[in-house]
Amino acid sequence: MAAYLLVLFISLTPFLHGFGYFDTYELPKFVWIVALAVIFGLLFCGNISHLKILRKLKVNTSLLIILLVGVFASVNLLSSYLSGGSSTLSFFGQFYRYNGILFYLAITLIFLILRNAHFKDVELNWFIDKVIAYTGIALSAHILLDFVGINSSLWKVADYLGRPVGTFGNPNHAGGYLAMILAFVLSGHEASKNHVSRIIFSAIIIAGIIATGSLSALLSLCVVFALSVLISKTKSLPMLAIFAGLLLVSITLFIFVKNQNIQNSRPEIWRKSLEAIYKKPILGWGIENIDLAIHSQLGPNDFYMKEVKIDRSHNIWLDTAIQTGLVGLVLRLVVIGMLIKSLLNKNKLGYARAALFLLIAFEIFAMFNVIGISQYILLIVLLAFAYNKNLHSASSF
Repeated sequence: MAAYLLVLFISLTPFLHGFGYFDTYELPKFVWIVALAVIFGLLFCGNISHLKILRKLKVNTSLLIILLVGVFASVNLLSSYLSGGSSTLSFFGQFYRYNGILFYLAITLIFLILRNAHFKDVELNWFIDKVIAYTGIALSAHILLDFVGINSSLWKVADYLGRPVGTFGNPNHAGGYLAMILAFVLSGHEASKNHVSRIIFSAIIIAGIIATGSLSALLSLCVVFALSVLISKTKSLPMLAIFAGLLLVSITLFIFVKNQNIQNSRPEIWRKSLEAIYKKPILGWGIENIDLAIHSQLGPNDFYMKEVKIDRSHNIWLDTAIQTGLVGLVLRLVVIGMLIKSLLNKNKLGYARAALFLLIAFEIFAMFNVIGISQYILLIVLLAFAYNKNLHSASSF
C-alpha cells in the first residue's frame, strides 16, 4: 500500500498550484517534493520493515551517488561565494525556479528510494502505467479547456500572452511535460501494447501540446514520433499518418509564430552565456547565479538585456557550464552518455525504453527552453523505475 501512495503522491506534483504567497505554480511543487523526500527519506534510512517497500542501500552505487552529490553541493556553494553570488540563492534556488542544491538533493533522494524500493511487480506496474497515462489526459484536457476559454472569452483563465498555462504557470513547461508523457505512451513499453489506447491517448496529448504553442515541445514531440515509428514492428499506417500530420501542423505553427515578429533574444543570450563561461571556465559561477553571470557581460549598448532578469539561458548545456563550469559540463555529458548506453542495453526490460524516450524528449526540449520542476520529477521517477530490478514485469493500459 505504501508503494502505491508514494507513486500517487509524486504523480500529484504537476497538479499542485493555486496557493503560495508570491508564486502559485512552482513553489507548491517545490515544497511538495522536498516534503516527500524528507518523509520517505526518513522511512528509507530507518528501514521500517513493516511498510515492505524499502530495502538496504547498495553500497557500491547508492552511497557513491550520495557522496558525489554531497561533493557537488559543497563545491558549488564555494564557487557561488567566490563569484560574489548568494549562497542562500544557490541552496534554495531562484524565485519561480527553485532549482537550487536543496531541490537536487531532494530528487536524488527520491531517485534512490524508488530505485531501491522492493515493489510487488505486476500490480504496481499496472498502477504506474495508469497514473502516467491518465495524468497526461487530465492535464491535456485542462489545457484544452483553457485554450477554449482564452479564445472564446466564455470564462476567465490564466494565460501567458494568450497561451494556456494549465497548472504550470508557463505554456512551455506545460508543453514540455506533455511531450514527455507522450514519449512514455509511444515508447513501445511492454505495458502499453494496446495500440488503440496509444493512438487515442496520443491524439489527446498532441492536441494539448499544440494548444500551448510551445515550439520546443513540438520539436521534442516530432523526434519522439520518429523514434516510435522507427521501432514499430508493424509500421502501422495510422501511426505514420499521425506523424505526417504532426509535422505539417508543426511547420504551419512555426511559420505562423515567425510571421508574428516575436522578438527572439535567445541567440544574444547564448552569446553572452558563452562569454560568461569563458570568464569562469573551471567551476563556473555557482548554481542559480546565471543572472549574475550574464549581466556581468553586458555592455553599454545591451539596453534590452539590462532591463530584464535572465536567470536561464534557455539551453541546459549552457546553463550547466555557467553554473558548474567545464567540470560540471563534462560530468553531465558522461552521465547522459552512461544513461543512454545503459538504457539501450536494458532496452527490453521493464521501463528502460520508456525512460530512454523520456530522456531524449527531455534533452531536446531543454536545449531550447527552461525545464520545470514537474519535468525533472517525471524523468527522475522513470529512470528510477528503469533501474529497479523489481519492476520488469509487463502490464497493460
